[in-house]
Amino acid sequence: MKWKYRYKAARSGEIFYKRLEQLTGNRILKRMKNIPQHRGNNTFDHSVNVVKVSFYMACRLGLKIDCISMATGAMLHDFYLYDTEKMPFTDWKHSMYHPRLSIINALEHFYLNKMERNIVLSHMWPIPLAKMPRSREAVIVIMADNFCSLLEIVFKKRIIDPPIHKVLKGTQYPSDKGHKEISNEI
Repeated sequence: MKWKYRYKAARSGEIFYKRLEQLTGNRILKRMKNIPQHRGNNTFDHSVNVVKVSFYMACRLGLKIDCISMATGAMLHDFYLYDTEKMPFTDWKHSMYHPRLSIINALEHFYLNKMERNIVLSHMWPIPLAKMPRSREAVIVIMADNFCSLLEIVFKKRIIDPPIHKVLKGTQYPSDKGHKEISNEI
């Protein structure tokens, strides 16, 4: 399947940073800051980590990707909006059902294309075997989510900041500190 907006990741840095700025400034997504995750982190910071690591991986691998869809799917992959500590779910049930809850919540607030939906639904693969990743963007998000979860749980890293500026080619590297709120709509 050919995607209309796939570019070499290393050449789409400006598009990526603009999308990341829109996502991190969104008031609906900021509600994820109140949801704890991975022992000391929150779902917002975890999702931003996954977005950045996904893009970094795609750059390092030299892949052509749809960085807007990948960033959106990665940011919404844990948009379930409940505290797992206070819910009667076991870890297994949470692992099985939170992708579905995330997609339900995401579709209430945002329009998602087919790739973004697949990224959200398949990000826990192979636990829910039925929801396989259907794009390279989804596979990258799965790897980035696992990597970020490992760093957050085992090494207690709250913010993961890969050296994206070192892999970008021909783009200005905007500072990702102090995001401006340019848009509340995705």
